[in-house]
Amino acid sequence: MNTFGNTSATQARANDVPTAAGRYLTLAVHTAGLRCLVVGGGRVGTRKALKLADAGAAVTVLAPEITGRLRQAVRLGRVHWRQAEYDPAELDNFLLVVAATSDAALNVRIGRDCEVRGILSCVASSASSSRVIFPAEYDDGEITVAVHSRGRDCRRSQQLRDDIAAELRRHRAAGQAGIEPIPRPLTPGPSPRRRGEGRTFWDRQIVYLVGAGPGAPDLISVRGYRAVRCAEVVLADRLVPRTFLEELGIPAAGKTIRWLEDGARRWSQAEINRWLVRHARAGKVVARLKGGDPFVFGRGDAEIDYLSEQGVPWEVIPGCSSATAVPTAAGLPLTRRGQAHSFAVATARVSGGEIAGSFPRADSLVILMGAGVLDQVVARLLTDGWPADTPAAVVERGTLAWERRVAARLSQLGAAAEDAGVGPPAVIVVGSAAGTGMGSRRRRILFTGSNPADVRGWGEVLHWPALGSWPEGELASPHPELGRPLPAHDVICFTAPAGVGAYWTTYGAAAFRGEVWCLDAATRRTLARHGIRARLVTPRTGSMPGPLQYGPHDHPVPPHLDDLDRPAPLDDLAIGDHVDERLSESGLAAGG
Repeated sequence: MNTFGNTSATQARANDVPTAAGRYLTLAVHTAGLRCLVVGGGRVGTRKALKLADAGAAVTVLAPEITGRLRQAVRLGRVHWRQAEYDPAELDNFLLVVAATSDAALNVRIGRDCEVRGILSCVASSASSSRVIFPAEYDDGEITVAVHSRGRDCRRSQQLRDDIAAELRRHRAAGQAGIEPIPRPLTPGPSPRRRGEGRTFWDRQIVYLVGAGPGAPDLISVRGYRAVRCAEVVLADRLVPRTFLEELGIPAAGKTIRWLEDGARRWSQAEINRWLVRHARAGKVVARLKGGDPFVFGRGDAEIDYLSEQGVPWEVIPGCSSATAVPTAAGLPLTRRGQAHSFAVATARVSGGEIAGSFPRADSLVILMGAGVLDQVVARLLTDGWPADTPAAVVERGTLAWERRVAARLSQLGAAAEDAGVGPPAVIVVGSAAGTGMGSRRRRILFTGSNPADVRGWGEVLHWPALGSWPEGELASPHPELGRPLPAHDVICFTAPAGVGAYWTTYGAAAFRGEVWCLDAATRRTLARHGIRARLVTPRTGSMPGPLQYGPHDHPVPPHLDDLDRPAPLDDLAIGDHVDERLSESGLAAGG
């Protein structure tokens, strides 16, 4: 039980709940790892749970059912869900409790139960019963503003928060341009102006050209993250994942967000330029989110030229280009001491969509935007004098889910990629880097869960999630992308019984012919009931799974990874030994 103050005195005040007339001390609490319980999985509970999770708290949601957004957060590992009705015993071991059920009387009772135990609580339906209230908050990555009205008028708090945030953005934009900001009232009325009439600096705001990196949201720079977080308008490239902001914990509420090529029509560069200027002149902070780096085949120069002509302030924030980030993430070193001293980057297509007339020579060559015309690229390289047996590789969707890697001699690369089902977007690597890949020394792990972060140190990880997002009110279902040809792998790792069912339904026994790992006992039991022997592994920093160990009756023995320091040699793995060929298709489809 966690308490604050004197326990007996707290119990004596069980009925002495807070009142609206009481004072609130506004504190900033470091919530990283703070154990928080949210009771209720509806709209309000979802909002509170995700806010706490965004702040780094260890959040558990207690509810019989939860919303689709919470299910997504559970799948991503941001929130833990305990599927049960409320019981006072559930409060123990938590430092903060939020009562957010649809039953106002129950919420008040939860608040009183917390008082008895000396646990801080927020009663969503009754500010007068709350020890803690959630203020309206603005955070631009450097400054945080919190406004509250002691729970009396949330809308007023939110409006004042928005006014303060707008003023802070004006001051920041003015400071970046070296202009002394001029104070404005916090609650101005609408003041539309015609173009060029009475404009001052803060009416133009600023446009950030942000390099989003190679694909994975967590590879964006800190400065880029801050720019996107404080932006009011975001225009993102087509290849930027639609979940980009969500995975970074950036709320979409209050932002205007557009993706290029959403719909049938393709945006021209002139339309993009005008769109940026129009929103900047409307007094907005704009983030132009570009894949990779804005100046590496990103047309960032065309956009800043236009912004400069229109007198709109801008800043370019570099990003990791896929030309270097994707080979690096795939274990393909572009330079190597004593072996490779140079690398070149080229685009497969030139203006008008034609194949480049020639490609540069270097120890390693990286070619972008060439997966759709791979045969023509290979033919051009051979014509340019590259030997037919030059090592080559293609990495599809590098750093993202559904990544696929294919390696072959240059003359055979097109056929190998076609057999594997490789398609755009992909990066082509030719030369030394493809021949000295570090990934060939490690296990290739096909990870079927939602977040592979904890297993990346164990080998070359390909993230192929088994389950898709859960719309509200629906059960887990196979990911809509499942069905692509499986990439070559040494290990397949499952994190949930439903994931096992999804892979069996889609691929049958073929998906289980290599070594099989699982991360929890329930998944292992599901696999065992269907004749699949799996290894229970627990991700821990600095630990790696060692050789397989099986106990009596062929049931897996969970290894203690802290006692193991050597990965199993791939040559020692008996591929195919982990599947009982007598499995029935109907047996595993139910998912345990």
